[in-house]
Amino acid sequence: MQTDNNDGASDGAGRRTVANPHFFRARDDEGSVIYLLNEGYCNVRCQHCYINRVKARPLRRNPEQAEADIESLRAQGYQVQLRGTELIIHDDFIALFKAAGQEYVQTNGVHIVKRPEVLSRLSGVGIRHVVISYPFDPDGMVGVDPSVSDEAIALCAERFGVTVSALITRSVADNLESLATFCEHARRLGARAVKFIRLMPVSPDL
Repeated sequence: MQTDNNDGASDGAGRRTVANPHFFRARDDEGSVIYLLNEGYCNVRCQHCYINRVKARPLRRNPEQAEADIESLRAQGYQVQLRGTELIIHDDFIALFKAAGQEYVQTNGVHIVKRPEVLSRLSGVGIRHVVISYPFDPDGMVGVDPSVSDEAIALCAERFGVTVSALITRSVADNLESLATFCEHARRLGARAVKFIRLMPVSPDL
């Protein structure tokens, strides 16, 4: 998949894009566009996250302008995916999932545990699947307590399909026996799938 910053130029298929610095095109068979609603606002601080390394002020989209962008992109034939740190902590962003036709959301689960009523809102805008980042690695890269993640998985599994997303670090790779135990733990909590992510080794600690 190739990506490029949106500059309002033709995408090669003769379609024009709205000039907006807050999303990029991901050129694939589906013509996807990743739209960044949130850049830098999050309720946890994970060690591997870019937020900790970016000195620029956090950017939060105007919901009305974001909705107009989404409508324009979809009218041009793009599939829009909403991304950008922890989206569900902003109530005015939740309605935009329906505008984008997006049926999944990715979250660290903290807000869901603090405010379980947000699940009703997510269901109401068409969310069918939740991807939850899990602090599986023993190095504590993900800034969430495992008990919070467990509760979030169990809550979401009552309404949605759940995928658990976990990092593979050097410590995990050195203890592969733990993977089967973790997968079984996630299954008992109600997860339908477990996805492992290998970080680029930019640090000897990873």
